[in-house]
Amino acid sequence: MTIRARSHVSEFLFLFIMLTIMPSPFVALNTWAQSPSTQLADPQQRIDERLRLQQEEERRRIQRLIEQFADRTREVAAALDELAKKTEALDIRMKALLTNEDGKRLAADRPAFHGFMQALEQPLVSPERVAARKKSIDSILAGLQDELQHPSAGYLPGEASRREVEDAASWTNDRLSAINSHAAWFDTAISKAPKDLDLAKRTTLEEAIKRIQADEREAYIRAVTESRDEARREMEKLLRDTAKQAQGEEERAKAERLLRESRAEQERQRIEYETRLKALEAELKRQSIEAEIRHKDLMAELERARQLAEARRNADDVSADIEKQKIEDAADKQKRIQQCRDPAVQQILAPFLTKGYWQPGDRTGANIDLKPVSYAKLTAFGALQPTALGIRKLLQVATKDPHYGDLDKVRPRWPYNSDIKRIKPEQLEEVKKAQAYLIDLGPTMVELGMLER
Repeated sequence: MTIRARSHVSEFLFLFIMLTIMPSPFVALNTWAQSPSTQLADPQQRIDERLRLQQEEERRRIQRLIEQFADRTREVAAALDELAKKTEALDIRMKALLTNEDGKRLAADRPAFHGFMQALEQPLVSPERVAARKKSIDSILAGLQDELQHPSAGYLPGEASRREVEDAASWTNDRLSAINSHAAWFDTAISKAPKDLDLAKRTTLEEAIKRIQADEREAYIRAVTESRDEARREMEKLLRDTAKQAQGEEERAKAERLLRESRAEQERQRIEYETRLKALEAELKRQSIEAEIRHKDLMAELERARQLAEARRNADDVSADIEKQKIEDAADKQKRIQQCRDPAVQQILAPFLTKGYWQPGDRTGANIDLKPVSYAKLTAFGALQPTALGIRKLLQVATKDPHYGDLDKVRPRWPYNSDIKRIKPEQLEEVKKAQAYLIDLGPTMVELGMLER
């Protein structure tokens, strides 16, 4: 309903009430006509009040939105703190592996060694990037907290801030997952690394990395040097031969031609050298890609092994739970059987366990076989409801009640009055105890034949 429609309804109700309580409708109309300013002011006040309430509701709604966004921003800030801690922990662990005994064992395992080098050369995330993200999120959070403490009219977080928080959340979750995978890979690689080593004679991981980096640099420099030396020797030999043959103008022309050819040859060699260099770089890149693929395959294998182990553990847990439940059920059943055979229990339940011709709810002479009381008919009769009505029904079955229990001429009867209002408190407690036995042990007594089904 719009504000104008609600105003019209309110005015109608106001006029109706005024006409009802006035002594005369003519007097009321005359009074209303004589004071038009009052009649016009009341609707305007109601409109103003409704506008104020709407504005207050809108302010509370914006407050809730800001609080929800602040909670989300706090979650992202906490995740960034966790990422910073895990990044620092992984960095500390990798630095420790460079010199400790676990690192020596990794250096002896070629796949693990290449995996470590890749992790070292291509870090997942830098502390600086995490700190920059955290600073931006903290700035947004500080603005939200300030707004919550000192609200501004019409303020809402901008789309850029919301997008930045969600982008930071996605970025952080991806890095946390990768950090956890790296940590798991280190655990597995260390556990699979050779253990039967004389670690005192093995080089550290740092030394092995420096050695392979030095070998790569030396191979590169050697290739460059050999190519240049070969080109220089060929050029000097060619120049010497040309100088010996340079006699006269023809020889000089020939020497110039040879020099041009020499330069062309040098250019060819330069191009060939650059081609070999590019091929070497391509080979190194190919090896790096293969190492990355091996690393990913190893990580996938580790994940499959983890999932398989977890599935086996879950299966073992389920089997153990089932076996435990069977043992507990068997023990509980044995306990119930012992309770059923307890003389005290049988004595208090004698009106139900003793065989007779009458069943709860039956007419006299309905049965011709001696049987214990039927658990199903006792339940249907309402005698096993743990209520005052259930106790009353149970008394009617087990006492000489003139309407029910008196029909049973064979079974022993409780020496109580069938009226629950006339029995003593201690007798009521015994009846409640008997009902509890029947509720708890009834199904077991049916299995043992102590009660009819």
